[in-house]
Amino acid sequence: MNSRKLLLLAIFIAAAGAAYGGTIESPYEVGAWSGFRAAAVTYTFDDGYMPNLYSKAVPLFNSYDYKLTMYPCMLYNLTWSNIQAAAAYGHEVGSHTVTHSDLSSLDEAGQIYELSESQAIINSYIPGNQCLTLAYPYCIEGNETLNAAYYIAGRTCASSTPNPATPPNLYMIQCTILGNANGIDTTPEITAIDDEAASSGGWVVFLIHAIDSDNGYSPISYTVLSQSVAYLDSHRDTFWVETFLNVVKYIKERDDVSVSETSNTGSVITLSVTDTLNDTIYNHPLTIRRPVPDGWEHIKVTQDGDIIDSSIVEVDSTDYIMFDVVPDDGEVIMSNTIAPPEGLTATGGSSMVVLDWNDNNESDLAGYNVYRSTTSGSGYSKLNTTLLTQSDYNDSNVALSSTYYYVVTAEDTNSIETVYSSEVTARTTDVMLVRKCTVNASKTAGIGTISFTGDMNATADDLSGADDIQVTVDSGNMVSPLIEIFPIDGNSFKNGKYNYTITEDTSKQSFKYDTTSRKLSFTGKNVDLTGIDCPLIIEIETGDYICQAEVNEAKVNGKKPIPINLLMGVADSLRVDKITVKQNATSPASDSLTVKGGFSALDSDYNADANMVEADVNVILGTQMWTIPDSNFILKKTKFTCSKKTTENESGIAAGSFDFSTGAFMLSIKNADIDDVHNIVNFSINFSDVNVATDVNVH
Repeated sequence: MNSRKLLLLAIFIAAAGAAYGGTIESPYEVGAWSGFRAAAVTYTFDDGYMPNLYSKAVPLFNSYDYKLTMYPCMLYNLTWSNIQAAAAYGHEVGSHTVTHSDLSSLDEAGQIYELSESQAIINSYIPGNQCLTLAYPYCIEGNETLNAAYYIAGRTCASSTPNPATPPNLYMIQCTILGNANGIDTTPEITAIDDEAASSGGWVVFLIHAIDSDNGYSPISYTVLSQSVAYLDSHRDTFWVETFLNVVKYIKERDDVSVSETSNTGSVITLSVTDTLNDTIYNHPLTIRRPVPDGWEHIKVTQDGDIIDSSIVEVDSTDYIMFDVVPDDGEVIMSNTIAPPEGLTATGGSSMVVLDWNDNNESDLAGYNVYRSTTSGSGYSKLNTTLLTQSDYNDSNVALSSTYYYVVTAEDTNSIETVYSSEVTARTTDVMLVRKCTVNASKTAGIGTISFTGDMNATADDLSGADDIQVTVDSGNMVSPLIEIFPIDGNSFKNGKYNYTITEDTSKQSFKYDTTSRKLSFTGKNVDLTGIDCPLIIEIETGDYICQAEVNEAKVNGKKPIPINLLMGVADSLRVDKITVKQNATSPASDSLTVKGGFSALDSDYNADANMVEADVNVILGTQMWTIPDSNFILKKTKFTCSKKTTENESGIAAGSFDFSTGAFMLSIKNADIDDVHNIVNFSINFSDVNVATDVNVH
């Protein structure tokens, strides 16, 4: 490119970035710095080859979620993977030229090469990067017109006085060199400069070449550096710590932005936030605030339809709504809303995530919306197609072993939606295959043994990165879920195989798993299985890995029912193992009903509230009821028996036995006219205060 074309390009770029001075309509204010903080602080690191920049400084700034600026020089032996990793976290990569030559000593072609080639190399290594600021070698600017052809600002040195909020020349930004060469190498000296910037409302830029034992100019102690950053962190409301580039963008936008209301309905305010700058470069959010309108309690702010963060701050006894918006990035709307939902919870399973939250109590509530993302804090998509009228939702469109993030909103009758609720997360489980499951009962009611074998797909990394393996067995009526935690250590997990046994008093639990074959086995002996029934829900969790299986009657005990006495201890429960209705087409009065199964009434010891001798016993099938009069049952030890007793209400002869120690029962009704039943109907037995029922499939 010849010098005349280059000069014209520089003039064009300078004009496009000039500060025209926008208009801020009352009562709006734009912060001198982001968040209306008192000062801006930038840490810059020159040369880019010092190892402690990446091993110490970058992790330090990452830990505080602060961003720094790196100015690598192409002359040095750079480790680009380190630079790329830092850039991926949001740290700026600017130019320190190709050969670190004094720009003022070069002819036009030489300076153009230093400026353009370093910029091109950096951007080639970091796709999407905007290398737009320059640190002058030896702090000597060179030809500013040439600089402006490629960069929007430049850093020189050296002064311990902070830059003003609007520097007179963005290509001559002053900095303070830290380290032993300049004599500013203690925490009090550094924080004093920070405080001076806060007092003046200015911008302090620090320059660091080396840390600790780095072989570079003017090294600074990492301890001092970390103390200075910690000081800023302890005064986050005062200091805005940001990259050189983003501070320059903020200055240019702040001094050029125009803010005005385009409409105000009383409950919805629309704002125009614009500037005259190049939007592909100047796209950093500005902080705006205004007093909270009268009567507004909950406020939502959006830009171009997307919800943006906002907060209520008190300034001189006045409440302000404060938010960050990007000029020219779309219409800004503030809305007075009802309260956002609270108490959101999310529970992951194998096929869905169950969401629940507290009801909103506003009289003008219209309903709720549910949003989901695979990234925390952003990227939410609405799941419901119509407004929800209840404060719960089941998300069944989920993948296995996946993590999801959820927020909900409320909407009023004017279709004004709230801000997002607090975010919750849930992880769906993997499906576990159970090949065999056995449940046996001991002589003690409710105590038994359960064992199962099967497959899951946890890897060696899943186990080695976890502290333990948790096995949970549960069912609908189970009094206490069986939960056992098996520790993972060097003894229990070797060569990809896990094996551990826990012995507690009379119980004994063991778990085995082979990460190569993916086979598992579990046995729990003499454990509390009170109330266990089908389907069983078995879940195994280790670290972030969760798998789950629902095991029905076809897999438990080889299709045989779970022993009845494991029901004992579950108040008022009923299980039907077999039910038969025989109908006589020529003689309806000869129909019969037989039922076998298990039950539990209050507890394992019958008492006055569960005494079949002193109470009528009602047997109900669908819409028909047979009543066995009191005194028709005879008590022998723990068993109530009835033999060929005439029922009331309907014709029929009843016989049966109910054993309160084992929970087993058998009942028959003969010589009865039974309605035609070929469907799922309710079957129940009630006497005294006992009322047990279940649905049965009658064939």
